[in-house]
Amino acid sequence: MAQALTSSLALLGGPKAVSHEVGDIFTWPIITPEIEAAVLEVLRKGAMSDTDVTREFEREFAAWHDVAFGLAHSSGTAALHGAMFGLGIGKGDEIICPSLTRGPKRSSSSTTWAIRPIWIGS
Repeated sequence: MAQALTSSLALLGGPKAVSHEVGDIFTWPIITPEIEAAVLEVLRKGAMSDTDVTREFEREFAAWHDVAFGLAHSSGTAALHGAMFGLGIGKGDEIICPSLTRGPKRSSSSTTWAIRPIWIGS
């Protein structure tokens, strides 16, 4: 039985799981002329926060998720802070975090005074 399962793996001579060309999906970031023009427009205005572009993004993001509100943040760390404050996480609360993580999860938990992160293995 084990032989039948492993013999179909591409590694062992079976068919590839992805048979079409992947193209440039691994090129990051993907910048289209439309995105480039929008970024340059904001940069040239000199106002990069609480602008009409930000408010439009928040509205479209909320609509896409079928929720009442969307709130833009300056970084992933700021988004984690906002989420924790929004959930009412505070002093003495425990937060379950993966043990293999970056600083933002650690700093987010400490700045909301949820000083007891529970580290779990991955």
